[in-house]
Amino acid sequence: MGQYTLVKKESLEAVANAIRQKGGTADELIFPDGFVAAILALNTSPATPTSETLGLWLHYGYQFSASVNDYIAVGANSGHTNDDAVWAFTPTIDATAATFRFTWDNYCGGSSNNGWASAMEYAFAITTDSSRGMIAQNAATKSVVTLSGSSGEAVVEFTGLSLIKGTTYYIRANFNGTTTSTLKAFAKDGNTVYLTT
Repeated sequence: MGQYTLVKKESLEAVANAIRQKGGTADELIFPDGFVAAILALNTSPATPTSETLGLWLHYGYQFSASVNDYIAVGANSGHTNDDAVWAFTPTIDATAATFRFTWDNYCGGSSNNGWASAMEYAFAITTDSSRGMIAQNAATKSVVTLSGSSGEAVVEFTGLSLIKGTTYYIRANFNGTTTSTLKAFAKDGNTVYLTT
């Protein structure tokens, strides 16, 4: 077979059109160098994800008793406000918004805790601070949600974030006030955070 092969003009045009479509361009392509350069310039990497849902792990929570393992006390005991409940997560995308979904159930905190059914405000914050303490209430940017009843599911929205993938962040929660004996029993596990870019 010789060094040269005849190719129909229509065939070259079909190849060039496919390259233009994939590359999102209408530029003229000159064979062969223009074809080669355009093909090499095509981005074949998978699309960067714009959202993800992550499970959280409990970093710290005030446990009711040795017999109550699945729920933590969030809020104020009769004599003091407990430290924040703190969940951790590490995003795999950079994110500007987050939605935290969680459940609470006072009955699971023990029979003596069933009465905490009144509407209570809770403060939530996302920080890089994992230390124990009451930080959520005084965070510069916090979201406040009212929880009413003895059990339920809740959604907390965070916007204007600058979360960096690979960094561990902490969702902190506490009663948004100083009234004593205002606890709710938050689930330790099964909560999620939904992140968007």
